Amino acid sequence: MRVFSKSGKVAILLALLVSLGACSNHAENDESNSKNQVKQQENNSNEVPTLVYYNVGPPQADTDEVAESINQYLDNKDAGYHISFQYFDWGDYQQKLQLASNAGDDWDIAFTASWAGPYKNMAENGAFLDITDLIKEDGKAILDSASDEVIKGASINGRLYGVPATAENIVPADYFIWNKEYVDKYNIPIDDIKTEADLEPYLKEVKEKEANVEYPFVVLSDYIFQTENPQSEATPGVAVKNENGKLIAYNKWASQEVKDLAFTMKDYMDKGYIDPSAPQLEAANAQSGDTFLVAKGEGGVNPDNIWSRSYDTEVVSSFAEDKALVTNEKATGSLAAINSQSEYAKESMDFLNRMYSDPELMRYLVYGIEGRHYNLVDDKVDIIEDSGYEVPGFTFLASEMMTPTVDANTDEKDKKQMLDTYLDRVEASPILGFNFDKTGNEKEAENVEEVIEQYERDIKTGAFSEEYYQEFLEKLDIADIDKLVKDVQEQLDKWEDK
Repeated sequence: MRVFSKSGKVAILLALLVSLGACSNHAENDESNSKNQVKQQENNSNEVPTLVYYNVGPPQADTDEVAESINQYLDNKDAGYHISFQYFDWGDYQQKLQLASNAGDDWDIAFTASWAGPYKNMAENGAFLDITDLIKEDGKAILDSASDEVIKGASINGRLYGVPATAENIVPADYFIWNKEYVDKYNIPIDDIKTEADLEPYLKEVKEKEANVEYPFVVLSDYIFQTENPQSEATPGVAVKNENGKLIAYNKWASQEVKDLAFTMKDYMDKGYIDPSAPQLEAANAQSGDTFLVAKGEGGVNPDNIWSRSYDTEVVSSFAEDKALVTNEKATGSLAAINSQSEYAKESMDFLNRMYSDPELMRYLVYGIEGRHYNLVDDKVDIIEDSGYEVPGFTFLASEMMTPTVDANTDEKDKKQMLDTYLDRVEASPILGFNFDKTGNEKEAENVEEVIEQYERDIKTGAFSEEYYQEFLEKLDIADIDKLVKDVQEQLDKWEDK
């Protein structure tokens, strides 16, 4: 997604939920040994080390060729090292990264996030290098781009373990993504629609009148289940609100606004607006073309071009929340971490720093090789379809270094107006920078997370009954969520006093 340069609050791009994939430990070890042998052979045959970069996304046919071109470019820049890439598909990445770290595999840089790793867990377990001092020495371009708030939100107890995504005052906002054909045809006032509850008459009309639209509301297993006034979670299940100047912890799932949203989704499922298999649907299964009316997604300024490609039809978007809340989770929505066991930490930081300062390097990383994977037209990228290299560009973090595509809006006046409108919605979470210490609560936190994982997909997609929701709340009580709420409150009180 096109984002801009630094000047304020926080930044991150696009969040996607990664589901765990199964794999054989024996196969994993064989694969890891093979990669390590390749890396050792490369380092023996070259005078410069080769950094191994783990990233998320479907493996691409031309990854090695792109890496070779990048290495020639790095040689011309006297970088003193080469780079290689290992891509693991969305459903496999988290497990692959955890296994690689536990096995001591020879990787140097890895994409991570609050939803991939997860970042905080792996940092606390020692998998990621503490880069608090290293980034000051070798990451000048990164620090020039990142605001104090994004560094604060990405830090754990004051220490930084990953290089965060940066942009100009941007955090991802929640949007409704509309099929423009039906918006125009039925004169839908999309800017007046702020919540899921507002969608009802338009879902009904399109379902009744459009033969191609069986389920007008695109809802997937990772549906963005967020209320109109976004909530800040201190730990899964425990949210925090500012009440008359005091931070108050509470059971998120027992709150009235969350219940209201859940039962709105249930109503839409019961009326046939949502596919009954939604709890099992992944992004690859999303409706597209003329088969849907509206979806929901996270994005930055002017995301419509990217979403139009994703949904294979022209879309228009509207804000689906009162404000874009800057939270720790969003500040850790996309990062790059360095292996705590890497022999090449300084070289790894140098490469990440180049990502934040070198548009030509970013073109290689995001788009591939000019003339083979894209053409450069009037200083814009014209992507060649099915060329053998199509990676999730947001994982390379420094979006302000990305060359715009030919379909991107680069009119400075329009961009300024859109940015100003967007920034009016940005507000810091009341607990930005607060990290709940689970010491003494490990069992309760684990039990609550397990209960949420068991029930959440059904509830946020509307595939449940009233009895099922009540059972969910009772299971949370049995898991002792009240103890978590109490201890979060105690830590919040101490944090506020500092």
